[in-house]
Amino acid sequence: MIIKIRGCSGKRKKMEVSETDTVWYILHQTAKLRAHTSELFYKGKKLEKFCTLAYYKVSDGDQLQIVDRNSENCTIT
Repeated sequence: MIIKIRGCSGKRKKMEVSETDTVWYILHQTAKLRAHTSELFYKGKKLEKFCTLAYYKVSDGDQLQIVDRNSENCTIT
């Protein structure tokens, strides 16, 4: 399935993923340099890094947001 990822800068990226992929895997694919300080949110809820997309019922076309804990300018919208 294809999901949409939005980063702190507002840039969006489409990404091919599987329901069995973990949040940690997605962070490493999209925010490789800062994956350890990043969190992934879906519908305003922080996703635990070792849970899968199927656990959160993420489906094709859904949008998720990356938030960097160390950035003052990065908030959930």
